[in-house]
Amino acid sequence: RPQHTKPGRASNCHNHMLLRTYIQNAFRRASGSLRCRYKMVGILSPSRWRRVIRGRASLAAAVGLAGGLGGFAIVSEACGIVGYVGHESAVEYLLEGIHILQNRGYDSAGVATIDEDSKINITKYASLGTTSDSIEKLQKHAPARHKGHKSGIGHTRWATHGGKTDENAHPHSDYKGRVAIVHNGTIENSDEIKQRLEKLGIPFKSQTDTEVIAQLIGHNLDKGMKLEQAVHSSLSELEGTWGLCVLSNLDPGKIIVCRNGSPLLIGMGKNRTFIASEVSGFSRHVKEYIALKDGEVAVVKADGVSLDLSRVETATQQKIELDP
Repeated sequence: RPQHTKPGRASNCHNHMLLRTYIQNAFRRASGSLRCRYKMVGILSPSRWRRVIRGRASLAAAVGLAGGLGGFAIVSEACGIVGYVGHESAVEYLLEGIHILQNRGYDSAGVATIDEDSKINITKYASLGTTSDSIEKLQKHAPARHKGHKSGIGHTRWATHGGKTDENAHPHSDYKGRVAIVHNGTIENSDEIKQRLEKLGIPFKSQTDTEVIAQLIGHNLDKGMKLEQAVHSSLSELEGTWGLCVLSNLDPGKIIVCRNGSPLLIGMGKNRTFIASEVSGFSRHVKEYIALKDGEVAVVKADGVSLDLSRVETATQQKIELDP
């Protein structure tokens, strides 16, 4: 019989809608910090459910879902981060990484690079409806706009903090255009920090907690701090979770990476260094990587990273097929 006429199809769809609403409400009650990291991913087979839920029992238990839900699942981490510093054009690597990590979200996508004049260039789009056209638009327009730029960061996400608009897409920058950042996580005290900065006359363009971080770093730069000091000082004010990459035209040959609760990996090659939320984001190009630990801040350059290299791990072989 045609799929849509199979017995129970309509009732299953109805149950799915009810369950989706229940899960979303449960997540809101369970933890504000979860809302930026997970999204409902629809109906899954029992075998796929077991793969998805493995290792995430605590998350399922938080909303009363441990053990399985008859073919339904949540848990799809909701922001993908990529970065590159080297001697080649960064944009191709950034777009490839975003394409690979789009399972983490495609409501919006964007990249930021630094050009030959030390100016930060940002291209970002939000998707229309339920499509992934943000990534398609980025792949169409970004190569020409960012060609030849040697360092950059990229991001793809589900719209969780702030609506699905171009303005809310990452990367975000401070109002003077000195830093650009991408972020995975939730800043729980972002409203308080934003109100304080707005009283100082600092303008905001988006409704995201991520822009608050960028503007806070910019504010600390205004106070005379060096870039790394401004980042450290800003992090000390934040409450919540973050995997964070900071790109700045004040020091275009490096990216500052920070972690607190959200995964971030650094892939190391010869005269080039990659950053990604997952090994798959760079494993086609380099195999050795370091996993950032909670609370760590590191400086990433083309020739290495300011971390203990004894922690280097080797990525397992993965077959990654890219669409033509």
